[in-house]
Amino acid sequence: MDIDYHHGSIIKPEGEGYTDAMTERSVLPVFVHIPKASGTSVMSLIHSQVHESQARFYRNPPKQWELAADATDPSINFLAGHVAIEQLQDIASDDDSARTFVPFTMLRDPRDRFISHWHWAKQFALEPLTLQAFAQRTLPNTMFHMLAPHWL
Repeated sequence: MDIDYHHGSIIKPEGEGYTDAMTERSVLPVFVHIPKASGTSVMSLIHSQVHESQARFYRNPPKQWELAADATDPSINFLAGHVAIEQLQDIASDDDSARTFVPFTMLRDPRDRFISHWHWAKQFALEPLTLQAFAQRTLPNTMFHMLAPHWL
């Protein structure tokens, strides 16, 4: 199994799965969900387009054995969720199957992502949580001193 980080060929539907149009290898798209970076919206879109029996959606990081089993299951045509790229690399190096991982993700401006995370965390706080207090608790000291003066 390979990981294609710079997939340049067109993926064409092939029966129940996807095939690289240039190599004819079976392709397994993997959405790597980064918290607070539009992942829920992308996951909803994937849910609406891929039948649940053909996909695995991980709300929590999967165990390595679980991800490996799903990645090598020919009936699974899509993986999505809190998957670490290192997990995919481990599976790709251990497995000689003809499938190629094609990971993709959504990125977000770090400042917007941090503020979104603060809004999310406020709902669980036992007392009012200001942005400055959240930054002081969340960011390592050096990062707080580098970033906070510019946007707090």
